[in-house]
Formats: sequence, C-alpha cells, structure tokens
Amino acid sequence: KKIKEFFLNIDVALRPLEANANSTQKWTEREIDLEAKRLDALVNIREALLDDFNTPVAILHMQTLIDHVNSYLQACETNKATVVSLIVAAAASVIARYLNILGILDMLDPALERSLIHGPSTVDFAAQQSVSKQAILAPVLDALANFRDQVRTAARDNTPSHVLGLCDELRDLVLPDLGVRLEDKPTGSIWKLEDPHVLREDRNRKLAQEAEKQQQKEQAAKAKAAKAQAKADAARISPKDLFTTGERATLFSQFDDQGIPTHDSAGEPLSKSQLKKFKKEWEKQKALHDEFLAMNLQS
Repeated sequence: KKIKEFFLNIDVALRPLEANANSTQKWTEREIDLEAKRLDALVNIREALLDDFNTPVAILHMQTLIDHVNSYLQACETNKATVVSLIVAAAASVIARYLNILGILDMLDPALERSLIHGPSTVDFAAQQSVSKQAILAPVLDALANFRDQVRTAARDNTPSHVLGLCDELRDLVLPDLGVRLEDKPTGSIWKLEDPHVLREDRNRKLAQEAEKQQQKEQAAKAKAAKAQAKADAARISPKDLFTTGERATLFSQFDDQGIPTHDSAGEPLSKSQLKKFKKEWEKQKALHDEFLAMNLQS
C-alpha cells in the first residue's frame, strides 16, 4: 500500500510537467539534497542486486528513497514551494525500473509506468494506439477539483453549511464510486485514480471509525450526565444528615451537634485521625450543600 500510494503522489507531482514540458524548473538546496539521495539509492540498490541478488536489502533502499521523496513533497506542500517534478520523476524512475526488474510493478497506470520505466520520449506504438483512462479523465477531473475549491471558498466566506455538505458528499460518496479519490490540500484539491472497491472499503472503514467515535462520545456524555446527577443527588443531603442517616448511621453511636460522629457502634471514642477525616468529609459536604441551596434560591 505504501508503494502504491507513493506512485499516486508521483502521478500528482508530474502533472505540471505533463502540462508544460518546456517549463524551466529551478533547483534549490532541497532538490540538490534529494538528487544526492537518489544517486546514493541508485548505487546501493545496484550493489544489493549484484550481491547474489539480495532483494530484501534492495527493497529496503527503495523504501528509504520513497521516504526521502515523500519528505520532499511534504516540505514543498508545507512551505508552499513549487515541486520540481523532474527530480521527482528521476527518483520515481529508479524505483519503478527496479521494481519492474523484480517483477512486482503492477500498481501503476500504464501510461505512467511506460513514462517512468522507458522515459517520456520513448516511442511506444501501443501507447499511441490507446489513450489511458487518466488522459481522458484528467481535464474533467481537474475542472471538477477546481470547481469544488471555488465552491468551498465561497461557502466559507458566507458560511452556508449546506454547500460545504454537498462538497463533502461529492468527495466521500459520489467520486469514490467512480474510482476517484479527492484529497484536500493547503494549496487546493488533488485527485487520484483508484479501484472503486478499495475506495468503498476505505469509506466504510472511515464511517465505522466515525460511528465508533460518536458512540464513545455519547457514552462519555451519558457518564458525565450520570456523574453530574450523582453529584446533584449528593448535594441535596444536609451535612448534618451525612452520617446520621442511611447505612452509615449504623456505624456510629454518638454524634456532635453538627452531626459528625464521635463514637463507633460499640460506643468507643473515635481516634483523632478518624475525627479529622470525618470533619473534612463533613466540611466538603457542607460546601456542596450550600452551593445546592444557593442555586435553588436563584432559580
């Protein structure tokens, strides 16, 4: 799943390059660092495969490069910097080519796979004869994503909750059934093509998690209400009746003028520590009961 999500993100990052192949892209220290890590990964993967075809180590180096590319994309998003898609494509090409060698490259859109493995300039007769699903849908989906961004902006300015609800319904209910995953980003919405079955499973899992959270929230609210009710019931008891009534009354035989116990049920005087404990409990009950009386007077 990590590798598949990586190539979906690469697909998003390469769209600007596809739209304008002649555009210039400025490299900063961020891109130079990623390129150095790409070259290191290239050497390490080759050495691992030359070492008696050490596949686990080779895949480990690929995963490390994936992490570096993901960190680069995240940094660009956080800093609202332009992604240099050429360096991203070069790094993804390393991973795609070696996954292809290992025979485990089966999660890419055919057009993207050909581009990463053979290069965008490679003449591919089959590619010329058939247009990928993504190429057909891209303009429509881009327009749809842009429309949704504009609607969300307008809705936030005027706070019509219904419009925001429709946007979420489009993202969560309509598009997944069409095999489209729409993600909200600080710079706008992006779309990714995915198996509708996978998207439905993700949606059902999310709904189940939300239902569980709602259930936990309701249970917490009930527990809070029960606690508040118990506190209110306790507050009705006068401090003078705290020890002299109910089950606790059988534990003592004598009380002072305030209702604080002084002797146990056998008639023996209570110790100083016991007296101190019951005095503190009585004072707490008095404060609680006084608060209850004050609230009743106000109402």
